Amino acid sequence: MSILKRASWRDLLVVTSLAITVFSAFLAYLALQEPHPGVTFTKIAETDILDLHRPVEDLGIVFRGQDLQQQGRNLRIMTIIVENSGSTNIRAGDFDQNNEWGIQFLGGDVIEARLIAASTDYLKSQVMLQRTGPDMVTFPKIIFEKGQSFTIEVLLLHSKNHDPSVSPIGKIVGLGQISVVERTLSAENIGFLKRVFMGSPLVQLTRAGAYFAGSVVIMIGGLFALILVIEWREDRKKEEPKQGGPPDGEPSG
Repeated sequence: MSILKRASWRDLLVVTSLAITVFSAFLAYLALQEPHPGVTFTKIAETDILDLHRPVEDLGIVFRGQDLQQQGRNLRIMTIIVENSGSTNIRAGDFDQNNEWGIQFLGGDVIEARLIAASTDYLKSQVMLQRTGPDMVTFPKIIFEKGQSFTIEVLLLHSKNHDPSVSPIGKIVGLGQISVVERTLSAENIGFLKRVFMGSPLVQLTRAGAYFAGSVVIMIGGLFALILVIEWREDRKKEEPKQGGPPDGEPSG
């Protein structure tokens, strides 16, 4: 009897593995096909207007009546691109109407914020920046089409001992988290684990499904190869004449 027929549990394993593979591939396909929102804040430049880390004797720098050198503070310009990085348009009604959406600069006070570029005339005319708090800049809740972006420039006052950081504020329907990216980071500077786990939850789910499906396919291929090798060896043993007996086709007497 063939080993494939004897080992029914192997048949069950193969059928189950194939079903899991097809199901995983189907989930990955749905994840890739379903439109999902995405917004990315990319910090592309930081420039210190005054480098106060090395004080100069008898030099006083006054800003709004404050001697920045004596207070250990600094002025910095930060340039940020705000992009719809998802696969669907964001409508005005997709924003949480009860909360602001924009950027909070942790560790820095916003002195001035201005729009310096936009990918469309619509964004150029509609993006009006508002300083709604000492460390906050907010954007209007307008139509934000996929692939479109605008660039802002912000003047910050901060302690020379602490660099200000960017923190997104606001909520968009279907978007778990707004991404913050440092464009200065290169692939060589990013660790292996960070590259492996980089991406949104949807990207992670798709990647996990693809890895799992690939592993199952490899396991199934290896299992089939092992079964075929075993069968081939058993068939060879059956074809070999018994030791001491006459060759096949010759009478024994």
